[in-house]
Amino acid sequence: MKKTFLILFLSLGFFSNDTQAQTMNETIDWIKTKPLYFDNGNASAYFSLKPVYPNDVELLTPTLSFYADGVFLAGVYRIKLSKVSAVQYNAYEKIKGYSLVLSGPADEGIKNGKTYMPFSEGLNGVQFVEKAVTNFELRYGNVSEDEIKRIKKAYEHLAKLCGAKLVSDDLFKN
Repeated sequence: MKKTFLILFLSLGFFSNDTQAQTMNETIDWIKTKPLYFDNGNASAYFSLKPVYPNDVELLTPTLSFYADGVFLAGVYRIKLSKVSAVQYNAYEKIKGYSLVLSGPADEGIKNGKTYMPFSEGLNGVQFVEKAVTNFELRYGNVSEDEIKRIKKAYEHLAKLCGAKLVSDDLFKN
């Protein structure tokens, strides 16, 4: 009888260690190891993925960036992963990679009344206003389809940890 309990106890211990999911911070750290592609490399400084109180993750990402009168300008969007409703990926031929699309509402950054701000000023003083952006694109160059599927799963896992209600991929499959 004692042997049965010992075997049961040990086997439960082994299984519980194998089935632990990544925490929010572990998932964020893993996602950050996957390099994003930006049309202008300077815009990468506007990308941020961080936990926010009480139990959410905030994603900041640059929008269109360009030079005007010799000054690099970029816009920025903010999305809370608790509001994401779907995560999808598509091939992106221009960079021989993939774009990951998060669907959900986002906020647009405004500084001094403008949506495009000088990059050198950073994000200090930026205020965010609600905007009805529904598709939020992140581009990953030099990744395989298997890897983009893993990145997609990581964002879905993170969104679920934040309380998002994601639409099922096989909602309309036979």
